[in-house]
Amino acid sequence: MEHVMKNHSFFSGKFNPKSMGIEYTETKTGVKAVFIPKPEYISYFDVVHGGLMSAILDDAMAFSINILGIKAYTAKLEVKFVKPLIVEEKYFVRADILRRRKSFITTEGVIKDFSGNIFITSSAIFIPV
Repeated sequence: MEHVMKNHSFFSGKFNPKSMGIEYTETKTGVKAVFIPKPEYISYFDVVHGGLMSAILDDAMAFSINILGIKAYTAKLEVKFVKPLIVEEKYFVRADILRRRKSFITTEGVIKDFSGNIFITSSAIFIPV
């Protein structure tokens, strides 16, 4: 399903010339993508900026809701940094819907390497509008 966020998102917008070009694939419970951080995403010491990674997880979790045709906004976002991401390494981003209620939707997200090592976990509550 094509929707507004996909078209204009800074992270995944196909029609946004400044988009990072993340391409989500739909799963049974959400979305997944491959992400390779570029050198311009460095914060310090070749480590990818944590705020940027938090925003990517927020985008993935929102995307998992928006593909259902539901417009919702982040009410609460929690992020746990386990290991720093290194530029130009390949990572797997996944976001899943955990619970869907009329007044809120809960999600979780994770960034792993391809060996299954967890680098960042997240959870969020979204409010449908």
